[in-house]
Order: sequence, then C-alpha cells, then structure tokens
Amino acid sequence: MVVVAGSPQFFRPQAARCSDAAFSFGSLKAFAAVVSWAICAAVGFGFLFWLLGIRIIPTLGAAQTIWMIRLTSTVLTIAVILLAKQPMGLPRGPARPLALGTGILDTGAFVVCAYGMRLEQVAIISVLGSLYGAVTVALAAIVLREHISRWQWFGIATIFAGIYLISR
Repeated sequence: MVVVAGSPQFFRPQAARCSDAAFSFGSLKAFAAVVSWAICAAVGFGFLFWLLGIRIIPTLGAAQTIWMIRLTSTVLTIAVILLAKQPMGLPRGPARPLALGTGILDTGAFVVCAYGMRLEQVAIISVLGSLYGAVTVALAAIVLREHISRWQWFGIATIFAGIYLISR
C-alpha cells in the first residue's frame, strides 16, 4: 500500500527532470517530505517481509504466495491505469521481449526469495533481497557505463550497513 500511495510522487514532471548536479531539496519542508516517503517505504517493506516470512509463506506456501502477490499487483496496477486513463498494453518492437523477460526474472526472484524465507531467517533474506537496488545500480554502471551519483553511493552504503547490523 505504501508503494501504491507513494507512486504518484514518481510521475510528477519535475521529478523526471532532476539530475544529480541540479538535485536539491530547496527547503526543509521538501527535505522532510522526501525523508517521510523514504521512511514510509522502509516501514512498508519491513512489514511486508515480516508478514511474508512469519505469517503468509508458512501458512500458504511459497508458490501460492507468489500467485497471490502477482494477482493482487496485477489487479491494482490495472485499476491505477484505468483510473489514470492511461493506455494499456505491452510495448511494441524490441522493448516487448525486454518487458516480458523482466517480468519473468522478477517473478523468479520473488519465488527464490519466498523459498528462502521458508528455509532461512526472515531478517537475513529480507536484507539480502533488498540488494536489488544496489545490483541495479552496479549493472547500470558496468553494462551501460552510467555514472553513479553520490546519493546512489550513499544508498548502497546504507544497504551494506543494514546487512552488517542485521548479521551481528
């Protein structure tokens, strides 16, 4: 729910134009809003991983949990698209196999994470599963030769600090 509530923030035109050099919070109020959304997302992810690992996966099983998550997210996504009156459909051309491949790999990652939560400690699996952001940034730097900003380095360092703190 936090992701659905926060997603309009990503569709604002000014958010798409921000670069690292031009990025500034502008005011304490804007900074507080950004930090508030980040804290809400962190609490939401923590609650989700706890709920999955302690309640849902042990009760339903890993595969059933993935089907439930995918069905729920598909229904919510379609509802948001219809309410926003956006066109719906798979992309055309060379982007179509990329979109389908991304969906398959994302679902596969969810399945592996769910089985891991069933077999190992939820705290460890949830933190390791949260590395997807760091892996995405690393792949963008290696494959696409993108510059990693100081905020991205800060995010990566924060992820590894969380892994360190959980493992102690």
